[in-house]
Amino acid sequence: MKFAVFCCLLIHKCTCIKKRFGWCHYSKTSKGANLRATTEERTEEADVRLSEALRAVEAETSRTTLISAGTATIFATGLGFCTFGPFADALRAQIEADGLAVLANDQGQYFQNYVNAVNVLFSLLASNTLILLYTQQENVYVSLFMEVSIARSLLEQVAFISRGRESYALELLTQIERYVEEDLRALDISPVLLLSKRQADDPLESLMWLTSVGAPGLVYETVKELRIQRGARLGALQRKLPAVHFALLAVLAGFVLAVFPLLAAATGAAQKALADETLIDVQAILFSFMTAGLALTLRLLFAFWTPTGSAYNVDAVLAVMVAGLQDEISDRKTLATRNLQIKQRNNDEDDAAKETFFEGSEFLATDNLVSGHYYAINDPAVDEFPSRDASPD
Repeated sequence: MKFAVFCCLLIHKCTCIKKRFGWCHYSKTSKGANLRATTEERTEEADVRLSEALRAVEAETSRTTLISAGTATIFATGLGFCTFGPFADALRAQIEADGLAVLANDQGQYFQNYVNAVNVLFSLLASNTLILLYTQQENVYVSLFMEVSIARSLLEQVAFISRGRESYALELLTQIERYVEEDLRALDISPVLLLSKRQADDPLESLMWLTSVGAPGLVYETVKELRIQRGARLGALQRKLPAVHFALLAVLAGFVLAVFPLLAAATGAAQKALADETLIDVQAILFSFMTAGLALTLRLLFAFWTPTGSAYNVDAVLAVMVAGLQDEISDRKTLATRNLQIKQRNNDEDDAAKETFFEGSEFLATDNLVSGHYYAINDPAVDEFPSRDASPD
């Protein structure tokens, strides 16, 4: 009778295996070829989608930068043209004729020395600002590419160590997803705040706890390298120039522009404007062009300084890089969730099949079910069930 029960359990187990894995009669080579073709198609679709996203983001940031710079330039042009004539007239009314004659002759090269000095100061400060901001952007790009590469390596290691353990894989992938969303993409948050946040809120810290038991786990070195590149990224993103720096640049630009209305007043252009407005209009147009050039320069420098929102920032490239990483995380989480559901469904089917098998039978499975011992309830030879400690015959 025990042998009959064993045979029934063996048949049931073979049936479960058949339902779970299937007995396939088609070629494994054909199956592998179809799988590779499907994977290549998905990869090509992902590449096309990311390329289109990159072009769309670059077009959007370029449009935003052009609108912002164009608005500031047009406003500065109109302001310079409208204020040049009245400002020259006001200066001429405040200065006596002898003083204007001295300024007009410029025997001591006062105007020339003033213009040269202010231009040199503004050029030095603006050029050094551009060099510093460009170097900072270059460091940001390099650190981001390194960090994303290490994050991909961490994702591969997490997938390796959690293979076959879907619940564990979901926990690890969730922490990596938190790191990408809350840290890697957080360009609008100050790097100082990101670096000084509590370790309890750090997803990398949670990842280390999940993969370590008493001693650092296999991903310790990868997380360590990721933290180093994260520090390099935060250091590169930290603003090296204060906002007052651009205010000082604007003041120097105003000093550069202030000499031209005074020169127009000294040369008599303001006085001739009453009889002949052509000369003052020509000078006003030239003055507006110079004002527009200085405004455009300051606006582009400010675009370099801001972390997001312009074509000179890294947010467009980072969005595409992170999109590929997020797609991979999402695919792995979807696969782990599906496998977990399949396992749960199979376990439920096994439990239901066992209950159906033992329902109405004359056998009772005791704690010795694992060792394959069953005891007939109606067997008169069996007076009582053996204890847990008793060894089977």
